[in-house]
Amino acid sequence: MSRLTNIMEYHLGGSTKQQKILNSYSFPEDMKTLLLGETNESADLVKREVIGALVEGAESRRSTRLVIPTINTNSNTCRVIYGSSPSGQYVDYVGEGAKIPQMSNTYSKTDISTKKAAIRPNITNELIEDSMFDIIELEIRRAGALLENTLNREVMSTLLDGTTNSVDPIDTYTGLQPLGRAKGTVDENGWMADSAMIEPVNFAYMFDQGSISDILNGNNIFGLRSVIVDCNTTGITDQWDGTDAANHYGGLVFDSYNYAAIAMREDINIRGYKDPIQDLIGAVVGIRFGVGIFNANAGCKVLTKTKA
Repeated sequence: MSRLTNIMEYHLGGSTKQQKILNSYSFPEDMKTLLLGETNESADLVKREVIGALVEGAESRRSTRLVIPTINTNSNTCRVIYGSSPSGQYVDYVGEGAKIPQMSNTYSKTDISTKKAAIRPNITNELIEDSMFDIIELEIRRAGALLENTLNREVMSTLLDGTTNSVDPIDTYTGLQPLGRAKGTVDENGWMADSAMIEPVNFAYMFDQGSISDILNGNNIFGLRSVIVDCNTTGITDQWDGTDAANHYGGLVFDSYNYAAIAMREDINIRGYKDPIQDLIGAVVGIRFGVGIFNANAGCKVLTKTKA
């Protein structure tokens, strides 16, 4: 039984149930102290655990934000100033006591618009009345996972639609070879590819082209910090999947400092939630964010080609 389930049962249980929970060896002492303290402290504890369950559900789907930088913003539109030239990838030597030069580059700006995605977890009054707290927690975690899926889908849709560079596996199937060629394409454009996102089917093909130790060397492939991204795309021609066809992609290699960013207006959270138990019925979970590309040629897509 989880911490959240124990806390919910404590709030709705009678004195016998509450005492049983407090006497539980596995229940943390600091939480027992809060439950026995002021009513507001106890209610806040429930809320914190609910938000924690929501975030843990999201973490099970976390992928794109592990390699795409996140910029926090307080407005619906985030203006980003970025270096638009691949020059300035190195630092000049300076003499002792000499004036230190400022980082130089050609700078441009882009506006990233944020939008809101939200949903209500499927929590009913009957679930609460019947003390089905494990199911309630599962619904909260699932809602978090759905929100993170939505973020991943928006990231991949924006990046695939806005990136023109691509490589075709040609006479082989998607795997290590075309991923290396994609890195070479980004580097030839003057950038330094350091990250990759890989579609699950295409990732599986890599095991036919190298040993596990070669492929999973600290999540680095050809020196690329790599994550598996399992999602669909929406509203664009390009697709992110394992289908061997035109406009279907299974890999994306990029320079993470110069390629794109996520503008985060409000990360995954819960609204309309005051009463620690009863307000779960109408609680809304959501996220407000946007995705923008800075330098499209700092990334390169890899076409999917299945094994014959």
